[in-house]
Amino acid sequence: MFARLSLCIGLVAGLVGPVHGQDASEADYLAAVLSRPSDPEISFRYARAAAGNGNVRGAIVALERIVLMFPHLANIKLELGILYFRTGQDALAQRMIAEALEDPGAPEAVKARAREILAAAEKNQRRWSLSGYASAGVGVDSNANFGPDDGASTVRGTIDPSAAGQADLSFVGSGGFGLAYDLGTQAGHTAVLSAGFYSRRYVTLNDYDMDVVTGAAGLDFRLDRVFGGPSILQVRTDVIQLWRDYESYMTEIGPSVRLTLPAGARTALSLGAFAHYQDFHATSLVPANDIRDGAILGLSGEVSYRFTERTSGGFVVTGLRKQADAAFEAFGEVAAGVTGQHSFLSPFGQPQPWTLQANAAAALRTYDSPDSAIDPAETQEDVRLRLGLALNVPLGDRVYLTAQSGLESNMSNYDIDSYTNVFGLLLLSARF
Repeated sequence: MFARLSLCIGLVAGLVGPVHGQDASEADYLAAVLSRPSDPEISFRYARAAAGNGNVRGAIVALERIVLMFPHLANIKLELGILYFRTGQDALAQRMIAEALEDPGAPEAVKARAREILAAAEKNQRRWSLSGYASAGVGVDSNANFGPDDGASTVRGTIDPSAAGQADLSFVGSGGFGLAYDLGTQAGHTAVLSAGFYSRRYVTLNDYDMDVVTGAAGLDFRLDRVFGGPSILQVRTDVIQLWRDYESYMTEIGPSVRLTLPAGARTALSLGAFAHYQDFHATSLVPANDIRDGAILGLSGEVSYRFTERTSGGFVVTGLRKQADAAFEAFGEVAAGVTGQHSFLSPFGQPQPWTLQANAAAALRTYDSPDSAIDPAETQEDVRLRLGLALNVPLGDRVYLTAQSGLESNMSNYDIDSYTNVFGLLLLSARF
């Protein structure tokens, strides 16, 4: 009977997936548990249905019953520890996961996952926590450009939509860290500080070399009890500095806010806004760059949905409003995009899964007035498209290889700003 009780060891997802061959609801399983309280398989099925409906506490009670009756089931202890961890019961989570790890009969896959979750639980109990990442790689572009989609995603669409009209090879590096301090509240609010950098160097077209440094400080408010599930309100003050070909190009500063909350057992909703001021600097390449000085405001909304344990997707919409000293540099923009992600077992037998990601986005940007130097009568309009595909291959617990490819196109009624670029990128990354 217990051969059928082997559990998926993902974060709660192992309890959320469909129960194959069963159409019973959570209420049906609860009735079955009440009539057969000593049947562990019925308790597990109820736990699975309860977790799938967002009833995490009901799932905990069901798994606790199984552990009491059959304390040798390491995978059940691991799933119970994960649920404890999710509900903020870190001490219980650590104890249960440690017991699963110490079981000499536990499968190696269960032990590996237990070590990962236990480390996260121990880290969560410390007041200070530090995380970071670093990556380096090489890229190729069929039409090298300094457009808004060239990889510096922190810069909010205000770079020249210009291109060189020729292919080039480039070297890319990025990294950053995040520091969080637990404020000691029961809810788990934290103060946070983060910084990062992005750098790109072309082999030939050095005019398009870019460096970006970012920083942010603020607070994370945990609102799990308010919204009945994992929820967070992030409030930040952001600073962004951009260089082009080693010359200071733009400084951006201002507040931002983002709220992420559950919208169902498999659905999450994220809403964001920012209000920044951009100070552009005259450079040898763009002597009149400072006519772009002004505020930039943004709104965003994203819905993400977990289809299965391994597959998820999302839909995002954004809006920008850019003010500028010169009216022909001011614009409004709306954009929409879709994302998808699927994890699958390594074909080489690695314990970590591979991940395939895909995205598609389109944006419409309309400027406030014509640029008389190009067309004194017609106002500029740009339509930007982007398609991307990425494969993440783990090389260890903290190191992975990423291969990206895609197409980006800026279609403008000002021909000088139109370009199409096919790109590829190979990155080696590590996180700590």
